[in-house]
Amino acid sequence: TGGPFVGLHLGYHHYSTLLYFRYLEARNSLTELGKTCVSRCKHHASAYSALLRMAREAEGCEAVYPTVGHMAGVSSSVLLHTLLFGDENELENARRDLNSNFAALMELKQYWANTTSMVCTCHL
Repeated sequence: TGGPFVGLHLGYHHYSTLLYFRYLEARNSLTELGKTCVSRCKHHASAYSALLRMAREAEGCEAVYPTVGHMAGVSSSVLLHTLLFGDENELENARRDLNSNFAALMELKQYWANTTSMVCTCHL
């Protein structure tokens, strides 16, 4: 049940990222609640990437669903935002996670041809 279990948790982190995504805009992150939401958005985007990386390395936990590419793109957009506008202490992890998402998209290309367009937008 490794793959479905991972898929369920990837979905959790993806939808959590979407829930807080709108707070990445500067004017939405001025309040304490906004700052908390930005932090949660970044956390879930990073957690998505870490889980996807772990799933790719563990036998029987592969996540090769077509939506994984889309979800990696959303995670990557938050990570890219972090690279551009984040604090200096966030940059190393964001770059690592972004590169991990890119590697996952490269692997997904062999199963899902439409992933090719996502690869060009995620790599730094």
